[in-house]
Amino acid sequence: MVQKDEVKRNRLYRADYKVIIEELKKEGIKADLIYLDPPFNSNRTYSMIFNHGGFTAQQKAFHDMWDFTDSTRQLVLDFRDELDKWDLPDSFKEFMRAWLKILEGGNADDRKLLNYLIYMTQRLVLLRDVLKPDGSIYFHCDPVASHYIKVIMDGLMGRNNFQNEVIWKRTSAHSSENKFGQIHDVILFYSMGAKYTWNPVFQPYDEDYIKKNYRHRGPLGRYRPSDLTGAGTSSGESGQPWRGYNPTVRGRHWAIPRKVFSNLPESVIAALEELNNMGRIEWPKNPRDKGPGQPQFKRYLRMCCNFQKSARERLVGSTRLRLMQPLRTAC
Repeated sequence: MVQKDEVKRNRLYRADYKVIIEELKKEGIKADLIYLDPPFNSNRTYSMIFNHGGFTAQQKAFHDMWDFTDSTRQLVLDFRDELDKWDLPDSFKEFMRAWLKILEGGNADDRKLLNYLIYMTQRLVLLRDVLKPDGSIYFHCDPVASHYIKVIMDGLMGRNNFQNEVIWKRTSAHSSENKFGQIHDVILFYSMGAKYTWNPVFQPYDEDYIKKNYRHRGPLGRYRPSDLTGAGTSSGESGQPWRGYNPTVRGRHWAIPRKVFSNLPESVIAALEELNNMGRIEWPKNPRDKGPGQPQFKRYLRMCCNFQKSARERLVGSTRLRLMQPLRTAC
């Protein structure tokens, strides 16, 4: 039997997501992750893959040319009214009003940009309302408008909740007249708050990498020696000498791999002793005086694979909204 929650997690909509988000809000559905791939402000025409409000499938009426007409002037007036009602900082509202005034009084390209920004802001406000407190949103756009979108998302999501700007190289290098070739898109990553779900993303190692870097073998298979220290000194326990090695002398401090071993003692020295008793620390000789060199952590290959597997398993059961643009056919 399909559970109610499963039905909510397995839906495919074909419509303007402004309409769909309103429906999700009424049903009380919240998302863990939103990936947003809307139309770009790039003067390309797109085919519509849904039928809504009298539009027929594949009608080339939905486009991101964002022409500024009498009807879109009314959209600006309506947007000003919406802006007053939204639960947003007054400073951001004032900024948006000033921005509207500047772009509305600009040239044809400025007014097209204004239409695009209104379209996206209306939808981003709705998306914020269906994102869980520990959720994240990824906005895919192009360099033409990414800096404008980032300013809007800073205001809506909070500047401190900006996590990354991901640069996606979508094509190989090519020449363009009088400028560098445009070969990338931008993905803006924001969280809803300071505590958010983060699942590390991994790619499998290729054989050459494994042979080059995991050359040592131990009871658990191939491993590579890696740092047990981090940059910078510490006046606390992590800066103290241990078994004849003093990290402070080298401008470093002990860095325990707690992501790998979550059950180690809180004490830094006690954690080092436990790792050593487990056979997870390698002691190279100091080439100068043959005394103890810098101790290193044995990072086993199988340990990395298990960590990747557990990260993938944590994705199961999450509610994700992937909001895509209509089928793109540039004209």
